[in-house]
Amino acid sequence: SLFARNSEHEAGLKPTDETVLTKIFSILKSISNVNYTYYKQTTILRRIERRMVVTHKENLEQYVDYLAMNPEEAKTLSRELLIGVTSFFRDPEYFAVLKERTIAAILTKAQAHPEATIRVWVPGCSTGEEAYSVAILFLEAMEESGLRHDVKIFATDLDTESIATASRGVYGENIAEDVSISRLSRFFTKKNSKYTVSHDLRKLIIFSPHNVFQDPPFGRLDLISCRNLLIYFQPILQKDLFGIFHMALKDGGFLFLGKSEAINNTYDEVFMPICAKEKIFVHNAEGKAPLKSSIGYS
Repeated sequence: SLFARNSEHEAGLKPTDETVLTKIFSILKSISNVNYTYYKQTTILRRIERRMVVTHKENLEQYVDYLAMNPEEAKTLSRELLIGVTSFFRDPEYFAVLKERTIAAILTKAQAHPEATIRVWVPGCSTGEEAYSVAILFLEAMEESGLRHDVKIFATDLDTESIATASRGVYGENIAEDVSISRLSRFFTKKNSKYTVSHDLRKLIIFSPHNVFQDPPFGRLDLISCRNLLIYFQPILQKDLFGIFHMALKDGGFLFLGKSEAINNTYDEVFMPICAKEKIFVHNAEGKAPLKSSIGYS
């Protein structure tokens, strides 16, 4: 294994090798229209190394030549760079606090405007587990409180294959490790070894392909659940994503981040912690924020 031969920089891939990486980014951009320049380099290098093993290329230069001549390999690499790790109710105690402190507050506040729709965005939704988890919490909270309201969840991802999987809403038996028996019986139908999400759950969510940095953002949002997407980006891109969230959220809306993620310090007056441990923040639209995006994405 090339991993075993060089654990520090797999297959001799050095983060300083900018010229070769620039060529790879250019090839991927032409195939996928995604600019990977400011993605975390360690993640990029790890995925490239894996493809080098599969394609039997001994060094990075050989792989770049192969990539340039084989569009299917470029598509495969691009897809692998987008693969996210996800599950239902990832960090379940955090989701419990989201329901008690945030979703309950959103539903209570919404009673003043019964004609309005509660709007939620789940960017980087991968195969849909996070979006369905949030939808389950809204349905439960409405049933338990007796507060009924129209809820629309926009769940987006760059990877069209992941979006297709999410839209189908069919999952393997292993989800029983993360979803309680009561939730499985209430929100899923089991057939053979597969669980399919219920119609009540599915109709809350609109799944669509979307590039957060290039496509128009959603607006007037009550909640953004963006867990473990920021970890794939360099700080300069993280900063711009917080700028997009600043534009998208209502004043007093909420932001729910992943366990290992934090607010960029240029936005610490915009996103104020209300549950610091659980990474839940409230949006202060009047807070001091950068005037413009720091980079371009074309």
